[in-house]
Amino acid sequence: MRSVSGILIRKLCMTFLTSPAVYSHSWTIWTPWYTLQLLSSRTSPSIPMPSYGLTKRGIRFLLLAIVFKIWGHYKEYETSKDVKYLWSANHAHSSGWGNVMQDYVMNALLAHTTGRSFVFDDYIWRPDGTLFTDYNGHLIPSRIPLTALLGGIIVGGEMPPGDTTPRAVSKDFFNKVCPNPTVVHVTEVNDDRMRFDESVPASYIFEKWLEKINSIEDPCVEIDPKSDAIFEYWIFGHERMLSIWKYLKDSPVSTHWGWSPLIHDAYRRNRHIFVPNAKSTFFEGLSGSAVTENYTAPIPGLLALHVRRGDFQDPLLVQVRVESEEPLTHVYIMTNGAVAWIKSSRDLDITWEQKFVVQALDMLVAQRSEVFIGNGWSSLTSNVVMLRMAQSFPPDSNRFW
Repeated sequence: MRSVSGILIRKLCMTFLTSPAVYSHSWTIWTPWYTLQLLSSRTSPSIPMPSYGLTKRGIRFLLLAIVFKIWGHYKEYETSKDVKYLWSANHAHSSGWGNVMQDYVMNALLAHTTGRSFVFDDYIWRPDGTLFTDYNGHLIPSRIPLTALLGGIIVGGEMPPGDTTPRAVSKDFFNKVCPNPTVVHVTEVNDDRMRFDESVPASYIFEKWLEKINSIEDPCVEIDPKSDAIFEYWIFGHERMLSIWKYLKDSPVSTHWGWSPLIHDAYRRNRHIFVPNAKSTFFEGLSGSAVTENYTAPIPGLLALHVRRGDFQDPLLVQVRVESEEPLTHVYIMTNGAVAWIKSSRDLDITWEQKFVVQALDMLVAQRSEVFIGNGWSSLTSNVVMLRMAQSFPPDSNRFW
């Protein structure tokens, strides 16, 4: 029988493998496989623990390296009086990843533009403290650390050279260093005209919030958790949102967007699907090795197609004619529906942990495809196009069906 202390050590190590910027107790929820082991010491683990190609000694060294590398700014900020923070406690939850990501992007953009550290939280399906949520008859984690989905500056990664904006921190750290923040209610800025008048550009709302946040001297600012979102969902689906691009296109929030090590690992496990003609080396087959790859570089010849469940009833026929320097040689279909007639994201080889964040893998692949065909009513599609534009993909490489 595994000891509880042994399970906790393994759990902590796994968290740092998937969550490089986690601080404090956020790790206690992830992953549910380990949580189940903790709930019953009599449980016999019939499901094998996923192998990540690391020895116990390798995990210890990796854990120590992450502690020294990632926690550096936490320790520094804990005693600093110069760091300012913005915690959007009203962030989106109980929604699909596409909608939540849109909200995170705008909150992070507001924090960065005002020179404040962005405070991040978990990806939350159910905010009532439960461990699991019944989703269409299946149990899913109620909370997933954001660092299981994302890497980069939004979860505490280093800012680009020359950018002096404080790095992001977790909600738990913010609560520790800011026990009595200034709380701002959204209604202090947003009036009915700003919310509902379609002639009011989103940039106007953003600029009003820049004025509000910049007028506050308190380094600790929290958006009231009971407030509506600053940018409500209907604004994201309207052309008034286009005016935000002048702020977003050169911001590291978009230009230095990153996915988590867990997502990169899922990509490597399925690389033969996305890059079928890639030459492999002897070392790539060894346990613990990793393909050295630029995770923002285009994947030559790849066409990524986003088809949501319910968007098709009969086999989908897609005819594509795209002017490209390189011929399109293979297709990857992103879908949450059963597609018996073609290989798709439903056929990926993923671990149990990756199962709950696989939508981020789809986005990574679509972000890098030579041509992307999305649909005009999906937040996932719009997020992919945003990332592609921020990373200088040709505008005409983005299509809609």
